Amino acid sequence: MKGFVKGLKLFLFVAVLFLNSCTEEPLLPPLLVNEIRVTQVSQDYSAIITLDSTSIKRDRKDGSLVQASINYQAQVYEDIDSIQWIFEGGTPPKISQVLNPSVDYTGYGHFPSQVILTKYDTLSDNKIVVRRDTVTPNENLKVYFEEKNWDASEWIMDSGPSGTSWNPQLPSATNSETANTWTSFPFSNMVILKETNILTKAVPYRRTASFSGFNNQRIRISFDYKVNQKGTNRRFTRNSPKFDLVVNGFNRLQIKKTLNNEYQIASVSLDDATDFDIEIIKYPGLAQAAWELTPTSLPAVCQTTSANSTATASATTNSSSINTGSITTTLSQTMSSSTATITGSNTASGSTLDSILLFEESNNLNRIFGYVSIPTTQTGYFYLQYNTATESYVFGTEDQNNLILSAPCPIELNQGNYKLFVTLDEGFPSSFNAVKLGVSATLSDTILDPYFFDLYIKNFKIEAY
Repeated sequence: MKGFVKGLKLFLFVAVLFLNSCTEEPLLPPLLVNEIRVTQVSQDYSAIITLDSTSIKRDRKDGSLVQASINYQAQVYEDIDSIQWIFEGGTPPKISQVLNPSVDYTGYGHFPSQVILTKYDTLSDNKIVVRRDTVTPNENLKVYFEEKNWDASEWIMDSGPSGTSWNPQLPSATNSETANTWTSFPFSNMVILKETNILTKAVPYRRTASFSGFNNQRIRISFDYKVNQKGTNRRFTRNSPKFDLVVNGFNRLQIKKTLNNEYQIASVSLDDATDFDIEIIKYPGLAQAAWELTPTSLPAVCQTTSANSTATASATTNSSSINTGSITTTLSQTMSSSTATITGSNTASGSTLDSILLFEESNNLNRIFGYVSIPTTQTGYFYLQYNTATESYVFGTEDQNNLILSAPCPIELNQGNYKLFVTLDEGFPSSFNAVKLGVSATLSDTILDPYFFDLYIKNFKIEAY
């Protein structure tokens, strides 16, 4: 009879082991099995769970190519009857009766783990108490993406012209977008988008990369960025779009006014992320306007007015005056040289000069401006002109202030360097103002650089959480 009872207890012990499977279960009320009572209670065991690494960084955009093998260790300071590991997302997902398991992981993610410690106490012939404790590491495993490979083989220019997509072209003197360079470094996780030129279309510069293998998790895209506005000591950049972060065609982040030349932190969260595309879109600061200053001689009808306006211009160098400068030989030479200067060959009678290009801010449709340089002892005369394929529209002035369609007198400036502003009223020129600059002023430092923006991005990460 005693042997039978011992056999029954052994049977019940095995049955309890089976009932307490590998998942953490709520504590059960007392269970009566053939008049033997089985009770589960919580118990705090003295145990520590450690990993050989809790944070693994990879730079593969395809998560299926990311592999990680992690060694776990359980330090238990009491007698335990059962040890059972659970590894979410791991291979194998469950391991029993091992203190030091090794687990493989594929892809990016946040991977929790736990170990269930169980002890069985037989208090009498008809009562068994199951004492259980679930122990987790202080920090779960995290396998995350950090960009180190910014080159053009992975961050490409897409030719799709729909939605937020554009088709950047190589710089051209006649028809192209604002030029940028995309520069990365083998010793850094930084990429720099430098604005290098002003061309005829204010089309943003865009790069796209594809990501996969994030296992339908909630992820966070984060990075540090700064926008450097050249040639200025302003604390904040102007309030115009600087760059966008677009995910799967949806604009998730747009940076406008920001601290000049100081790093900021950006963060975007996505739910149920698996495969997605990320676009970085950088906006140009300037574009070439459709307007230009066309050199001319002073008409006879304006010569009397010119004498009066010349005296006025010499007395107020910050109001109206205009240049007879000739922009360096070609548009591409003018725009690409950071030290470009403008020279003039105008005579007092108004000899032939090259037209002067005007520019517009990408976010300001009410003003255009340009750089004018009048040589010593010279006077420059210019009309404001808008050209189409079949017709030209010419604006002159009667008072060296307001602009009028087909007015006979040109804009007039004495010797010096000027930044000329033209005010537009719904696209129609209404007035102009010429601000006299220093003798060392150049096209680059007075026109191009203050409106150029360089974008710096570093520590670009994608993490599941």
